Amino acid sequence: MKLTMKTTLPLTLTIMMLSSASIASMISSDPFIKEWLYFDGVNTYKLNITKSSAPGQDYHIDYTFPGGNASTDMCTATSSLSFNCLPGETVTRDDNRYSVTLVSRFNTTTYYDPQHMPPLSTIFGNWSMHKRDTNYHISIMRGPSDNEYNVMTSFSDSRGNHCYHGIPDVYKVTKNPDGTETISRDSGFTKYRFKYDSRKNQISNINSSREFFVGQCVELYDDNNSIFTKD
Repeated sequence: MKLTMKTTLPLTLTIMMLSSASIASMISSDPFIKEWLYFDGVNTYKLNITKSSAPGQDYHIDYTFPGGNASTDMCTATSSLSFNCLPGETVTRDDNRYSVTLVSRFNTTTYYDPQHMPPLSTIFGNWSMHKRDTNYHISIMRGPSDNEYNVMTSFSDSRGNHCYHGIPDVYKVTKNPDGTETISRDSGFTKYRFKYDSRKNQISNINSSREFFVGQCVELYDDNNSIFTKD
């Protein structure tokens, strides 16, 4: 005769195991819970959303955003698609765009599921030109809207001179009939303008017979051959 033994877990332990499994399943199925990304063409910013363990709080956020800033806060759900955080931030999820939009006192930034990042225009990125022992650089990034770009300029030369501004300026974008784009900004003292040609994949002056003022660190007066190419 063969004897068999059946082991039964205590009821309380079984309930605890089921509860833990249910909580883990709820957390893993919460569409907010993940690391979301925002890529502006040069820099990648992150919004990490996790479940909060603080009493009365539903989420914890830890994020970086354009301008070199970062923050971490506790948040409370207001609906299945949004939650509010203690300093006044609001996070709203858009399932159709696989994104969440963070509105803070600093700015508004939309972060995306890493598997569904939207395509970027080829203008975004770093551009450079070497001329007369000087290296000129332009960084072009997503702006506050579809008709605006964030632009930074810099230069360094063989004599040790250099120019750099860590905060980008906002430029307006005009689509031209020939497919090129005019990117411009009026600083009040100087009008900065340049042209982007996606077919030639280059940045050049609007009018080669005049000054080529791209930004604070790129102001050229004899620019007949001034062409920026993508790094």
